[in-house]
Amino acid sequence: MPIRDILQKAAKEGSANYVAIPPAAPTMDNKGPFLEGGDVLLNGYEIYAGCSGIASNEAGIQWLQKFLGPKYKVHTVRLKPDVLHLDCALALVRPGLALICKEHFVEKLPESLRDWDFIDVTKDEAVRLGANGFIIDEKTIIVDAQHPRIAEELRKKELEVITLPYSNIATFGGAFRCAHHPLRRESKLE
Repeated sequence: MPIRDILQKAAKEGSANYVAIPPAAPTMDNKGPFLEGGDVLLNGYEIYAGCSGIASNEAGIQWLQKFLGPKYKVHTVRLKPDVLHLDCALALVRPGLALICKEHFVEKLPESLRDWDFIDVTKDEAVRLGANGFIIDEKTIIVDAQHPRIAEELRKKELEVITLPYSNIATFGGAFRCAHHPLRRESKLE
């Protein structure tokens, strides 16, 4: 909601497309569609949508697939019922490298992710949002300073890791990915 005016202005000026999922309403009887940003991860034409029963739901994931069209493949990623969003369990750091808390998943990852190199995040680290970093680019990530082990594992993969204290905010259920909203993305999709 806070950036809606900015998005609407950009869309009106023709420099952006702006779309929003239908808003929740009492008439929906909790059937949705519901789709939250923390449940959606992008990997080119492969889109991963988390579904734990807390936030996004099947109707929201189906809405996203229909909106994006057949060029994209939206994968439902089943999470355990105590996991709020997919970005609490998985971060796509750069092509071929991800942070993951395997304990948060109900099923195997989609085939398009299975051969990636994974840095394991423990359940305790994941609960404290250790997989929820701010990916600046393929070489740079911001990580909460309360996760020095994760930061060191990322450095071993030749990433520049910036650590900032964020644990007080993370205790309320949000971390770096939750707190930023990219308004412009450059893409090499063809």
